[in-house]
Amino acid sequence: MNKLLYLLLIAVCWSCSQDSETEKHQSKRDQVVDVRDKMKEFSTQDVLIGRISRTYLIDNYLIVTDYNSPDKLIHLFDKNTFEHLASSTYQGQGPGEITIIGHVGIDETNRRFFVSDHGKLKIFAYDLDSVLTTPEYQPSVKIDMKKKLFPDDYLYLNDTLCIARIIEPVGNNDYKPSVARWNMATGEINPMPYEYPDLKKVKVKEISDLDARGVYSPNFDCIFISENLPTQEKLKSLIHEVQHAIQVREGFAVGESPDNENRNRSAGEIEADDVKSRQSMSKEERLNTFPESMKPTQNADVVFWENGKGTNKTKFSLKGNSDNENSNIGEKDVEAIQSIARKSIYDFSDEDMKKTKK
Repeated sequence: MNKLLYLLLIAVCWSCSQDSETEKHQSKRDQVVDVRDKMKEFSTQDVLIGRISRTYLIDNYLIVTDYNSPDKLIHLFDKNTFEHLASSTYQGQGPGEITIIGHVGIDETNRRFFVSDHGKLKIFAYDLDSVLTTPEYQPSVKIDMKKKLFPDDYLYLNDTLCIARIIEPVGNNDYKPSVARWNMATGEINPMPYEYPDLKKVKVKEISDLDARGVYSPNFDCIFISENLPTQEKLKSLIHEVQHAIQVREGFAVGESPDNENRNRSAGEIEADDVKSRQSMSKEERLNTFPESMKPTQNADVVFWENGKGTNKTKFSLKGNSDNENSNIGEKDVEAIQSIARKSIYDFSDEDMKKTKK
């Protein structure tokens, strides 16, 4: 019996020491940043804010929402001096009131913000300047939310494109979250497919002194974004750089450095720009709008680079003139590539792809 217990104890200790596929533990902390000196305490004056509150930035203002506030639910402060400037919206079922306050979406361009009410299933639009100048300001209804599929959190780009976390209730006590493109104007939700699950491994870091808007490093599998960009521009740069990460995984033509003379003719850069510029389109617009870079004769001199290590690369363009004598891209291949380029990317067939050797 004692031997059995001893062996069982050894087995338990051994299993606990192994790496788990579902649990990840931090083994060291070598990038600790002390922010104690950067913390600043400020007085909310007569405004009572509870422990569970959310903060948002718009222009030079700090928005604080508190769903359990005994007074108004939305408070505006000067983000530099933290002076209280205005408060808005009581909790309740009446006109202009909010029952269960949720996410706040920011429209910096038009100086508006949107507040979700999960009790009334509505999103209200607030004009920033009106909130600051009119104590009894009442918002307008921007859109009605669906009960079984609604945005919980989102990044607002414009009325037709938001990147949202969508909640789908399951049964009485559960829900299914997903990421989708959400059209605030129409309510249309287009879930984003996960074709590259290992993209979750790509790291994203913001850098203050980055010379470019964004950079993807295959060696580190990391995207670097300039932290000086506005939020919407950061997202656009992130979409562009994610496409470069996909190109590496596909073995397709990759991007070029900003100082490369062929950068604007690079197939990898052109594709990444197309992806970025078409993100705001609806499904119907994508089907009916030809990509700028794929219009006939638009890119007759596009430069492709085969993925390779070091200097072992083959460069060719759609002009049919290879810059490397070892290139095995013939005239028929170039003609096939050009014929495919004249088609919509939604019209590709297996036969089209068989026309090329690459």
